[in-house]
Parts: sequence; structure tokens; C-alpha cells
Amino acid sequence: MGEPMPLSHLDQLGSEFLCFILDGIEKNETDEDETLSDLFLSFLLGYNLQFTPGIGSNVVLECLQNRSSANVFTSKLLLMFNREEDPVRLFPHEPAPKHSVLKMMIDLFDNEHTAALFYTNDVKVVIDILVRMISDLSPGEQKRTVYLDLCRAVLNACSYQDHRHRSQDLNNTFTRIQEEIPPCNEDVELVSVILQRHFVT
Repeated sequence: MGEPMPLSHLDQLGSEFLCFILDGIEKNETDEDETLSDLFLSFLLGYNLQFTPGIGSNVVLECLQNRSSANVFTSKLLLMFNREEDPVRLFPHEPAPKHSVLKMMIDLFDNEHTAALFYTNDVKVVIDILVRMISDLSPGEQKRTVYLDLCRAVLNACSYQDHRHRSQDLNNTFTRIQEEIPPCNEDVELVSVILQRHFVT
């Protein structure tokens, strides 16, 4: 799971196919449409696992950034994110693949074009969820590091200074992480980057 697909498969499973999948997700008018939409989204999340950020192109992001909106896609993704669901991981395979929803969220917010698919209220909901998740997780839990990385991407992408949603809660959470003994170095590094960019006046 998450292994790169052979390049020869892109002829059949490339951008044109993924645009069809995205159209299927957005077509959500009947119960049958919604069931198919959920299946298409699960496929897209699994498909996206093969791409490593910063290495080569990601055809999923390329298809999404050419769309002016993707309301059903973003709404369903936020619902899964809030529920901590990963529809791709049906079986406890080891080594475990990345959490497909979290990876998709980070990929989307690390790209200015796809980040623009989320409305300001969507971004505020994401920040609310992140505050809760990061606060509930303990030092050393890998999932906390992933949530902090997503927080970095979200704050960088959303013109945070325009609304500063939950700024005090975020600042308190980041300060607590910095003061943990023993420190979780990866988390402290992420927090330091966020604080330097968004909270130092």
C-alpha cells in the first residue's frame, strides 16, 4: 500500500481518469451518487499515498488545482478528518502506511492552489480540530507530529494574520510543547517554525 504505480499505468490511470473520479465525487445528488462518491474518494485517498512531497509531480494535486471548486470533496474530507477516519486502512498491515486523510490534507495545504479550495470557515474548522487533537496527544506520539505538520501547512496557506482564529489556544499549546521534559525534538522544531512565522511580533 502506497507503493509507486508503474509509469506505464499513467496512460490509463493518469490525469484524465482522475478528473473523471473527481467529477464522480462532486456528483452527489442521490443516495446512489453519494455511495459512489464515497468510494471514489476512498480510491483517490489511496491513490495519493504513492506520491512523496517534493519528489516528482503529484497528478492528484495537478487535477485538483485546475478546478475552481471541489465542495463535496473538501466537505467529505473534513468530515473524515474530524472523525479521525482512514477509509484506506481496512486491515492492520505492517508496516502501516501513512494515514491517507492526513497525508491528503497536508498535500493540499502545502500547495497554494489546492489550499484555495477550502473556504475560510473550513480553515477555521480545521484549526479547531487541530487544537483539540494536538492537545489530547502525548509527547512522542507520531500522530501529534503529523498534526503539527498539518498545522504548519494550514497556517502558512490561509493568510492566518487576517483572522488569527484560536491564536491564544494555539500559542498556549505550542508553548507547552516547547517546555516538555524531556523534549520531543521533532515536535519542538515544528512548533518553533510556526511560532517564528505566525506568533512573534
